[in-house]
Amino acid sequence: MRERPRFLEDDDTPQATPQPATEAAAPAPAAEPEAAFRPQLLEAEADAPSSIGAGWAPERIIMPAQPANSAWFALAGLTTLLVVWAVFSSISFILALGNLSLVLGILAGLGIAAGLALIAYAGVREWRGYKRLAQVDALRAALSEHAVTPLDRAKLAALSWLDKVLSLGTERSAIEAAIRAASSRPELRLILEARVDAPLRTRAGQIGTSAALQGASLIAISPHASWDAVIAGLRGLAVIRQVASLYGLRPGPVVTVVLMRKVAWTAAGTAGVDLLANSFTDQVLGSLPVIKHIAAALPGSSLAAMRLYRLAGMTAASCSPLQSS
Repeated sequence: MRERPRFLEDDDTPQATPQPATEAAAPAPAAEPEAAFRPQLLEAEADAPSSIGAGWAPERIIMPAQPANSAWFALAGLTTLLVVWAVFSSISFILALGNLSLVLGILAGLGIAAGLALIAYAGVREWRGYKRLAQVDALRAALSEHAVTPLDRAKLAALSWLDKVLSLGTERSAIEAAIRAASSRPELRLILEARVDAPLRTRAGQIGTSAALQGASLIAISPHASWDAVIAGLRGLAVIRQVASLYGLRPGPVVTVVLMRKVAWTAAGTAGVDLLANSFTDQVLGSLPVIKHIAAALPGSSLAAMRLYRLAGMTAASCSPLQSS
């Protein structure tokens, strides 16, 4: 007889069919205890610690160094060819003019020398900007909880970074004295957070507010929708440069590209919850009443305003040694 379907909690178990008396009853299998199928808490080992210490977290996984891509070799070879061609073409041009007239040869040589000097000066400025960005990363590492840098070197790094921040006004001397008098790393970090980073982040928020208002207004009056992305992109690039200059980085084209990458990683790591929260959009639009009226006429402008406002905060977090990026 086929057994009818039932739930596990059903106590109405089918009765066994009676067997003839002539047949010997087969021994029923021993029922396993019900506790064997339940989750059990294992006993701790005898040498196990009573509590989890501060160093329980695993070490950071370090990816092995990857070999250089062939595209880099191709780019280096192309750059070498262009430099060699430019140098020898310039020499040939100077010699050719010198054969015609000594004055023309001298003028051509001076013009080419002036052009090379300007290129070298631009390269030096880019290198200095990159070194400033590296100093911010070094100071961030020196102020971290697990830093091994001595306190004196951390103070020197903080003072060096403070010298490049030009928007502190008359409080600079008092801040420098407080940094030199700091007796511990947490105290040094607290001084920089309260007296340097907080005012800079406030001014970065003002830059973001101004950029959001200007970007939303420009998008609202743009003659075609295809211009919206261009307007937002150019205004966002200006925001990155303005906030970076506020923190004393003075970014050039190359440093701006590097900084855009850092801002992207910072946004990917910290901005997800804020961008998904509805209250964040309300906060931005609430602080900018003009955008509410613009957004009512063109909804896309409010999204651009929110992005520009958030971009200023993410750039400040990337440029500040007190924020993890």
